[in-house]
Order: sequence, then structure tokens, then C-alpha cells
Amino acid sequence: MLANIALLTLSLVAIVLIDAPRLVRQGLRRELWAFSVIMAIGYTLAFLRVFGLIPPK
Repeated sequence: MLANIALLTLSLVAIVLIDAPRLVRQGLRRELWAFSVIMAIGYTLAFLRVFGLIPPK
């Protein structure tokens, strides 16, 4: 479980480091907001799945 959490966290950091600077540099504030909301929802669900709070299908 610890390895899953570490991999999930590393993937979040990698995606944000790749995508967010471009959005900030281009001044795409609304897109950055949408990106942040979608990432937060997705990673919240993924963490809940890793902790076993959402059962697998």
C-alpha cells in the first residue's frame, strides 16, 4: 500500500510539473483552474481507492 501511495504521489507531481507551468506561462488562468479541479477530484478518488474506501469493481 505504501508503494501505491508513493507512485500515486509521484505521478501527481510529475503531471503537475509538466502541465501547470505551461498554463501559467501562457496566462491560461481558467484552464489552470479547470486542470486543478479535475486533478484534485481524480487524485482524491485514487487515494480513496488505495486506502480501500472505494471498493474495486
